Amino acid sequence: MVSTNHGTLVNGTTYGSGKVGQAFSFDGISDYVQIPNSASLHSSTQLTISGWFKTASLSPQWQNIFWKGDLPDCSGASCQNREYALWLNTAGFLQFSSTSADRVGIGGIYAEFSG
Repeated sequence: MVSTNHGTLVNGTTYGSGKVGQAFSFDGISDYVQIPNSASLHSSTQLTISGWFKTASLSPQWQNIFWKGDLPDCSGASCQNREYALWLNTAGFLQFSSTSADRVGIGGIYAEFSG
């Protein structure tokens, strides 16, 4: 992990070989990396995220690659504190959503890309 935003591997997440150096390896069931909230992760005006990901299969239809917020699937009353997220669809669509820190709970921006 880069910078001072160190994460914790949860539910069996492991390290594996990556496209460039080391990568995370997930089993597709309940694994994730949890990074504590930090002011450096807020997207008040600009946000740059880069990385590589590879999938063997997807289930359910939409799978989150990353998100910053409380709930990745909006299973609560609303999408609490969802600042940004990247999702992959079984049909090859990527969807990125972003809400600046000062607009969390008000509205966001969505972009969808077809592969």
